[in-house]
Amino acid sequence: MLRRAGLVVSATALATVACAGAGGAEPTTTPPAAPTTKIDITAAELTGDGVTVSVTYVCEATDKPVTLQVFVRGLAEGAQQTIGATTKATCNAERQSVSVTAAKIPDAEPFTPAAGETVRIFGTLVSGDNQKSLDHGTAVRRMAVA
Repeated sequence: MLRRAGLVVSATALATVACAGAGGAEPTTTPPAAPTTKIDITAAELTGDGVTVSVTYVCEATDKPVTLQVFVRGLAEGAQQTIGATTKATCNAERQSVSVTAAKIPDAEPFTPAAGETVRIFGTLVSGDNQKSLDHGTAVRRMAVA
């Protein structure tokens, strides 16, 4: 008898928690804010053998050199192809604007997107020889090449 009473109490408690948990939650109507980044890809333009990508970024001064890496990915001959560029980043806590030309990567197939083609552009601020990405130092953007 005591065992049966314990089961009834446990079942009642479980049902109460299940109902209160589901009914007590406030509905969310707005999605969470996107994380802030220190880099923004603003334009991509077809030039000669590559794509000139305009990037703005901001980073604090560090004791290690910082590099801006940009990669452009698109579809060519039925496969994903990538071109890229790197340049030294100026880190002095002020917003910087640069244009880099992404071109053929060594040991990769040559690739030049067509004007109007939609590509994915990746921009990353990396620090030191081990190429560690800075916090909030990466951006990805899909855009048409002008």
